[in-house]
Amino acid sequence: MAVQEVPFSLLDLDLKKAREKQNVAAQREAARRQRLENLQKDNHFEDPHKNLVLAKDVPTFDDEADRKQTKKSRKAKLKERWKKSFPQALVDEERYWTTQQAASDFASLTYNYFTAEVGKSELPPLKLCSICSFPCNMKCVVCEDKFCSKKCLETHRDIRCMKRVL
Repeated sequence: MAVQEVPFSLLDLDLKKAREKQNVAAQREAARRQRLENLQKDNHFEDPHKNLVLAKDVPTFDDEADRKQTKKSRKAKLKERWKKSFPQALVDEERYWTTQQAASDFASLTYNYFTAEVGKSELPPLKLCSICSFPCNMKCVVCEDKFCSKKCLETHRDIRCMKRVL
């Protein structure tokens, strides 16, 4: 049996594949460039109402809606600007009470966040699961966190077990 000769060599096949890859890459680049040009054309436009002068005797209903909206937005902006976080409110309250205590004879009778005290509880501390906060009676052997079920134990081992040193 005679072996048939191939009309092209493997080198020719590799060159053909390389050229096809270059053509595909060039086509993709051209398509990307075309999309980018179309986007840039869309972004640049002239405002058709730029030089339009409105007559004052013609009523415009948009102006009234804008005024109402600006009042609401001003109030919202002021609320947002002067909104305090909890730590900032604590600092302000402490400042207020320190200045008031110096001027007041009844400073010891006033209670606030800093002066309020609670006595020790007569009840034992609650034993709650560290994962789901349900009542529990088991502890992790490694870090002594509490858990209530096998599912919570698996979650604890996967995520939360920190191997604390006591």
